[in-house]
Amino acid sequence: MNSTVIDPIIKDLMESASTGEAVKMFIQSELGRSITNRAVQEIDEAMAELVEASPFNAELIDRIQNRIKIPSRAISWLTDAIAEGDNAMTRLNEES
Repeated sequence: MNSTVIDPIIKDLMESASTGEAVKMFIQSELGRSITNRAVQEIDEAMAELVEASPFNAELIDRIQNRIKIPSRAISWLTDAIAEGDNAMTRLNEES
């Protein structure tokens, strides 16, 4: 039985590159575009509300800020996965 052993670092890079490509494909899909567009819309709506909110209404400001943070983080997670995948692909190309 002949088994190929893959360097753990190379394996991790391959997994990161694969995840990055999967996220790119997801964002380009109808579902991915719908979700990211809705996230951006939610951020825009909340920002408009935040501008109009009374600076003395801390509870309202907190709720609005959370409406901004959640979709912002989701978008960041997706863009981070793409960046990590691109970096992994660059490293893999350098290794070969």
